Amino acid sequence: MGWELAPHVSFCVASDRVLFLDVRHDRYFALPGTMSASFRAWLESGGRADHAPPAIPLLVEAGLLRATVAAVPLQPVNLAIPTRSLPKASAPATRLAALRAWTGAHASLYRTRRRLRADGLHGLIAHARTARPGTPLPPRPFALGFQFARGPRALEGDCLPASFAMLDFLHRRGSDARAVFGVIANPFRAHCWLQSETEILNDDVDHVRAFTPILVL
Repeated sequence: MGWELAPHVSFCVASDRVLFLDVRHDRYFALPGTMSASFRAWLESGGRADHAPPAIPLLVEAGLLRATVAAVPLQPVNLAIPTRSLPKASAPATRLAALRAWTGAHASLYRTRRRLRADGLHGLIAHARTARPGTPLPPRPFALGFQFARGPRALEGDCLPASFAMLDFLHRRGSDARAVFGVIANPFRAHCWLQSETEILNDDVDHVRAFTPILVL
């Protein structure tokens, strides 16, 4: 017997706290301090079923874990540490290219906000996964076009739709990037950004490094 994460759940360890993200219900869940410590120790020991920590029944009841016949190692999210930010975008070579970037970026933002209202976070993520191109082109030139159209401060107070709008913009041009959800444990904060390998496409690398990734698409 063992346990595995529910299909819509991921988790991380941030500042010695264990935090879960349930995208189906659009909620974060943090284990209390003593439960976090015992759960982390259990993970580090291999997650044996005969030494289950007190948090397991609570997580099963909350729908974050489910029982399995065979033991399945639980792994927190792991992502390469970003090392650089996308350079500041310059204006496209022609007015027509600038107009196309502007209309494309704002159309992607409109579609993303509409999907988020209609389908919630779970539906938005599901659509992004199915829209991925098979052999994607490098994202940097398209990300620069989106950045030019939306401006350098486009994420402020609006990181979720702004990030998924850029992802939609990339997908429609045959490109792709990783959408990353990150958290700070104390005081709790959540953030979302796009990353290509170790390059941040729509935020500042020093800002992003303060967050621990909890979900990577």
